[in-house]
Amino acid sequence: VPEQLEADVNSAIIWRAMVTVEDNSGMVDVSLDTTGVNLEKPGTYTACFVAKDSVGNETRQEVKLVLHDNSVTKEMMDQLCSKIVKTIITDDMTTQEILYAVSKYISGNIKYTSEGVHDDVRREAYLGLTTRKKGDCFTFCAASKELLSYLGFESEIVRRRLDLVPERGNHFWLLVNCGTEEEPLLYHHDASPHSKPFNLIWFSFTNTCLLQRNNNLLCRC
Repeated sequence: VPEQLEADVNSAIIWRAMVTVEDNSGMVDVSLDTTGVNLEKPGTYTACFVAKDSVGNETRQEVKLVLHDNSVTKEMMDQLCSKIVKTIITDDMTTQEILYAVSKYISGNIKYTSEGVHDDVRREAYLGLTTRKKGDCFTFCAASKELLSYLGFESEIVRRRLDLVPERGNHFWLLVNCGTEEEPLLYHHDASPHSKPFNLIWFSFTNTCLLQRNNNLLCRC
């Protein structure tokens, strides 16, 4: 079972085609639990496959389903990323220079506002970089993720939860792998504007550097 599946709202999903099941008995029953999955609404959901053999042995495997607003297709996002990349990235740039260029472009082209929608990364990135031109920290994070993904960087969204750190508030940013899958090299990447004393460009922070600047930081990936 793949760890994550992406699709557009109301699209047909052939769930069974993505599952491989093996058992020494040769007889396996596979069921799917999609309780809580709403195929008509953008967002991130969790479905669960359950495989059971003839004597009752059972294996459960979750898959994350990311549903995108189909008003912004992957093709539209790729075209936008291609246009932006051609203006900010050159072949002779180092990895750190690429991360800096992406962060600088996003922070310079999106205006911060305290309100935003957090249910669709692709749509939020597209609107933030085109027609709306503003958003909260999730918008900056989404735009960074889409551009870096287009450039071949693996990344995960990190969230500082309001209920864990009420004095610091809710916040989203990226953890970017600048190495390989076998030997990851992880850096925090945050294109959102930061007020004093954190008015820095956070495009390449290590865990140690980040925690030294905010030892009350609590987050989850």
